[in-house]
Amino acid sequence: MLGGLNPVKWIDSLLPEMLWLGMLNNDHGHRAGVQLAKALATAADRAMAPHTGVFAIASTYSSIPSDQWTDIIRLIPSNLFEELQRTLRPLAALYPRSAFTGLWGGEQPQPHDGDIGIMRAQVGTMVNRGGRPAMLAQANAIYIASVTGKLIVNEGSMLSKLEAITQYPDTEESRMAGSAVRAASLMLGRHTDESQQAGSEWTRYFWQRGIEISSCDLGADDDDG
Repeated sequence: MLGGLNPVKWIDSLLPEMLWLGMLNNDHGHRAGVQLAKALATAADRAMAPHTGVFAIASTYSSIPSDQWTDIIRLIPSNLFEELQRTLRPLAALYPRSAFTGLWGGEQPQPHDGDIGIMRAQVGTMVNRGGRPAMLAQANAIYIASVTGKLIVNEGSMLSKLEAITQYPDTEESRMAGSAVRAASLMLGRHTDESQQAGSEWTRYFWQRGIEISSCDLGADDDDG
């Protein structure tokens, strides 16, 4: 299911793919954020079935035909849909090629004053892969892959104890769960041959567009390879 994989780095590739999860967590808290992410991901998973994509990854949404978004939106409770739009609007507004414009029926929302600052802050929270915001986003990605049947989690494994990540990094169990999450998220981010083009196009565009809209020094990549 996840075979034929290609190398991936956190800042180059995984951060743009999981930023939307971090944005939901940052705006709503982890428990509400993961429920919002799950609502969108499971709706997309149902509407696009059968498929092999993991709707924890932003570029997977680019595989959705424009006319399919109506079905996805219909499957999301209206109160959750409104919160998804509110939080992801700066991303869709500043990045016209973001697949999340589908939440607006394919019509790009207009940018607001302060959106660049919002996105700079959101990205900034995610740069440190081992930091709490990035770790929670990665845990959400693993959870989504699991609940949509794209990742099998063995009973008793650290990935079966994702609840412990809410205490990260304050307990030993949470740090152990964090290590498992980091390893598994690399697997999710290694695009298969059929998704390689979509993934590389989105991540390359994300950083190129970021240079266009804001001069933002994000520091050096980590060495998770």
